[in-house]
Amino acid sequence: MTGEGNSNNIPEEVEISMIIGGEIAPLERYPYMVEFWPSPGCGGSLIHPQVVITAAHCFYNGPKPDNVDIGRHTRNSVVPGDKFENRKVVDSFVHPKYKGNPGDPDIAIMKLGTPSTMRPVKLSKTVNDAKAGTRVTAMGWGKCSMNGSCNQMFALKHGDLKMMSQTECSNQLGAFTPAIEICARDTAKKTADCNGDSGGPIVKRGANAAADIQVGMVSWGP
Repeated sequence: MTGEGNSNNIPEEVEISMIIGGEIAPLERYPYMVEFWPSPGCGGSLIHPQVVITAAHCFYNGPKPDNVDIGRHTRNSVVPGDKFENRKVVDSFVHPKYKGNPGDPDIAIMKLGTPSTMRPVKLSKTVNDAKAGTRVTAMGWGKCSMNGSCNQMFALKHGDLKMMSQTECSNQLGAFTPAIEICARDTAKKTADCNGDSGGPIVKRGANAAADIQVGMVSWGP
């Protein structure tokens, strides 16, 4: 699954800032958003009180995180109203067919030591949630602008994207695997995912977190 995101190869240093374009997300809007410590510059989502899903390339052949912050909005700072939970990671599983190559199933799950009380995100049960033309939302702490400039460091941002058809994905992206990938992009080029957003959820946003449905995660992009 892919949005306009990071490549399958994590750079040696991942810049921690915010998602390109988009807006600062409201506090407590995404209680299922997960941040890793130590951070590889990736995000994840809580799909069960003790299970986090993310991109395999974030940790393939690299160190695994010791713990996670669930529902956190602002990194490295205490902000009034920013409610989140920290949990220890006790196990992690990278998809057995992922070998770091384009087209591999870029997915991993992590088991938490104790259940979180934060609200997990629902996973899509139908392809209709990700059909072409559907508006979806990506979120993360990637760069603020293409040149890396950022005035409001570390705040979670979200931006809207549009699901593309499999044909559009193949024609525009080239290295695209329809059997396991989807793609979404902002045709107005105002929003994109980038470093710091890999593994983060792509959701069909509802009226609130309880109504959100995760249709994919950020894996790679142009």
